[in-house]
Amino acid sequence: MIWPSFEPDDRVSATSLGAEQDYHQQIGSVQRPVPLDHVVDEQYVRRAAEYLGPYRELGSGPQGAAQHLALRAVGQRLGELHDARHLVGRDARAEGGP
Repeated sequence: MIWPSFEPDDRVSATSLGAEQDYHQQIGSVQRPVPLDHVVDEQYVRRAAEYLGPYRELGSGPQGAAQHLALRAVGQRLGELHDARHLVGRDARAEGGP
């Protein structure tokens, strides 16, 4: 078995993930395949790419360290936005919303 591959921009390879799902269906551990568009949500990857630009190799030395710190900060902020969105959705459902 081969793990699904990932693109440099952190996009999930739908082809690889689909092949993995097909394998599990063939061996009987998956009865009914799940549509990949129900599994893969690239909204955060797209938002990060809009902010950061396309994937590029990080520099070395102080410049590379600064790039790593900036990427970590962006990842943390995106995680916070995701958590906040989840909490708002959960609170709306608790109050009878969608």
